Amino acid sequence: MRSPKVYEAEADVLVVDSGPGYRAYDAPAFVSALDPEAYKLAALTHSIVSQAGLLQAQEEDLLRVRVKKGTRSAVLALYVRGHDPRRVSEQANRWAEALLAWERRRVYGQLEQQQAVLRARLEVLDQQIKLAGSDVGRINVLYQAKAEILRDLGWIQALVMAAEASSGLRLLEAARPPEEPVAPRPKLMAALAGMLTFLALAFVVVIRQVMDPRVSSSEEVAQLVDLPVFTEFPKAPRGIHRELFNEAANFLRVNVDRALIGEAPKVVVITSPEESEGKSSVSLALARAYARAERRVLLIDADLRQPVLDEELGVSSENGLVSYLQRPFEAIRPHPVEDFMDFIPAGRAPDDPSGLLTEHWKQFLARVVELERYEVIVVDSAPVLPVADTLIIVPHASGAILVVAEGRTWKRRLLAARELLQRVGARVLGVAMTHVRQGVFWGSPARYGYGYGYGGGRLKREVGERGAEPIGRS
Repeated sequence: MRSPKVYEAEADVLVVDSGPGYRAYDAPAFVSALDPEAYKLAALTHSIVSQAGLLQAQEEDLLRVRVKKGTRSAVLALYVRGHDPRRVSEQANRWAEALLAWERRRVYGQLEQQQAVLRARLEVLDQQIKLAGSDVGRINVLYQAKAEILRDLGWIQALVMAAEASSGLRLLEAARPPEEPVAPRPKLMAALAGMLTFLALAFVVVIRQVMDPRVSSSEEVAQLVDLPVFTEFPKAPRGIHRELFNEAANFLRVNVDRALIGEAPKVVVITSPEESEGKSSVSLALARAYARAERRVLLIDADLRQPVLDEELGVSSENGLVSYLQRPFEAIRPHPVEDFMDFIPAGRAPDDPSGLLTEHWKQFLARVVELERYEVIVVDSAPVLPVADTLIIVPHASGAILVVAEGRTWKRRLLAARELLQRVGARVLGVAMTHVRQGVFWGSPARYGYGYGYGGGRLKREVGERGAEPIGRS
């Protein structure tokens, strides 16, 4: 049900603070002046409102007075609200007239009181003159006082005949029927509703950012752990291939090269605070980025508890990393999986992965380096917090990349992982963000990570032919 229209009429009454007009002629001040606030209070009194016939409007809170002050005068704006524009203008004018009539009565009352006082003084002077006898000096003084009183009476009689001259109020502008309603105002209400909605949403966003225990952006991660963000992998819609986007991987490769200038070979460990944050996907993406750049790269699945890369690359888990660790004199034969890229799977899960890595990882890595085949060795390691495997591996690497998932990684666990890596002497190069909804390196989901707007057609064909989200649970 729509609300009825409400109109507001305004009648303006001038308040002369400088006093009544007769003062310009050096007349005595027979009438006391009121300040604008006193007139405002008077306008809302029961006597004036009832005289204007506005008692019902007063009860409905449809009357208000506003004082507009100037340098030497002020204006009382009398507002009346109602549903009939002509009626509210008539009520506002009646209200103004009632206030002016009250002011005239106040002036008349004070003038009549002054007249009575002066006439009483005249009677006293006439008696004193009769009693003065032949005292000429005293008689002259008494006649002089009588003349002053007669002059004042003349002023008062003149003011009574023109009471407007002694009034502190003048009707400045009568009310006219308003053309537009003051309520309801659909455009204003819609604007206010929109503003309130925006403020509420902004408040919710701020509260969520403050209260949410998980990381929400690359900027937040960089400030939290004091590490550079090397790249951002966008969150892939369902139906997109598990391999993460090439351009984001290229950013990661370039930043790793810059951080490890002069290292040969570069041994890069990819890890994350916990599982399901995309570290295996990042490992595969980085290895393929080096292979596309025609640089010999070896990808090692060192997550001995939940390996996923062998299935992704279609490589048998037989004769994997576990075998090489258990048989340190066995020749290392990586699986060639792509041009410029070889792969060593994790192999069958051992009974004690941490113990096996502690005893043999350093020697195994030295044997791989002695092959002198690879410029880069990418190691997909276990998450930092659940198990100690990564803390055994990472001190022997050139550097580590910490994978953080937007909206998934908990802030306190990210800080804990960073602290553990620092304790074992790991060189943490930077952060790779995954599941990013809007990032620095890409602008919209339709571009899928291509920061310069090229190659989108080929990428869409590739991802349309393949599959889903980042690899497995790692």
